[in-house]
Amino acid sequence: MTPANRPDTVHLRAFTEADLAFLDRLCTDPDALGEFEWPGFGDPRARRKRWEIDGYISAESAAVAIARADDTVVGIATWKPRGFPSGVTYEIGVGVLPEHRGQGVGTVAQRLLVDYLFGRTTANRIEALTNGGNLGEQKALERLGFRRKGHARQVLPARRVCRCARLRSAPLRALSRNAMSTPPNLFRVRWEKAHCC
Repeated sequence: MTPANRPDTVHLRAFTEADLAFLDRLCTDPDALGEFEWPGFGDPRARRKRWEIDGYISAESAAVAIARADDTVVGIATWKPRGFPSGVTYEIGVGVLPEHRGQGVGTVAQRLLVDYLFGRTTANRIEALTNGGNLGEQKALERLGFRRKGHARQVLPARRVCRCARLRSAPLRALSRNAMSTPPNLFRVRWEKAHCC
């Protein structure tokens, strides 16, 4: 495991007022979330208003900062309940700034988010929709134990806004609480090696 993606170098935390510039960047920089998640230009004040209302953590949806050991924000991790009854299934997502991609940060952040949801909520299943072309994200989810469960058909790219007016298919991957009793293969081996000595 390289020093950049050791689990103890990344943590999740609530957004603070000092992070508002990061949240602004998500609305104003097309590269911040990347080609698979960029929803188009948005009003940065909307993110600030949301932070002022609930700090980005509510029962309907939540977002927290992905931060390095020095507390530099390098991404965003999100979750929201799906289906009925509420609180049994959650959909998750992560976005990592381009200068921090390819270092395992997103994989570690997803692992921390899965551990948080299974450890602190009534979640029995966690799902992740990915853009069909986002192979890196799909591989990261598989390393964490997520299994392909199907496709969501005719979904908009970047979740809400369709830049090219084409509906797409999004692979759906899921992980159940029962599957967590057996540690995910590759990540678990790396985790144990990093923490054994």
